[in-house]
Amino acid sequence: MDRRIPLWAALSICAAVLIGCGIFFALQDLGTANDYATIGSFFLALVTAAGSLLSFARSKQQAEAAARHEARQSQQPSSGSMINHGNIGNYQSGPGAVAHIVINGSGQASHVKKRRKR
Repeated sequence: MDRRIPLWAALSICAAVLIGCGIFFALQDLGTANDYATIGSFFLALVTAAGSLLSFARSKQQAEAAARHEARQSQQPSSGSMINHGNIGNYQSGPGAVAHIVINGSGQASHVKKRRKR
């Protein structure tokens, strides 16, 4: 389930809050508006700190999940890969890519030819 708010909705909410605060502070005297702004900025700082902690915790969980997924993937053989050991070997990786490798007596590849299957 996707819980993200569309960009237009977030911008509309921010604009409404900004306009509402502007009207409210315009109707107050300067001393009262200063007091409200001080209290509001304190609560805004608390909400920002909580949001930062939540974001940090989620990013850490996602990084750990990605590392676990990568570890599982590295333990499984990749699909489409095949290696035959011996003097003549075939190596295939990806969709239709084949390399014919002939290994001489020294263990070095003496001939490597790549071709693409159709």
